[in-house]
Amino acid sequence: MNEVSIKVEIAGSLYPLKIKAEDEENVVWVVNLINTKIEEFEKTYSIKDKKDVLAMVMLQLVSQYYQK
Repeated sequence: MNEVSIKVEIAGSLYPLKIKAEDEENVVWVVNLINTKIEEFEKTYSIKDKKDVLAMVMLQLVSQYYQK
């Protein structure tokens, strides 16, 4: 198993990850999706607390995932 170490930024915080090399593209795509949704929620609902926004984004994304 070929692991790589990457750092991702979600909601302004950095997170170090060790992932399979073949998963890196998917992880980066998901991180970009999460950050895009955070920006949308912040603009739409004028929420300033990043934890609240992040919780709302995760709820939306997981709900969409389970609908499929």
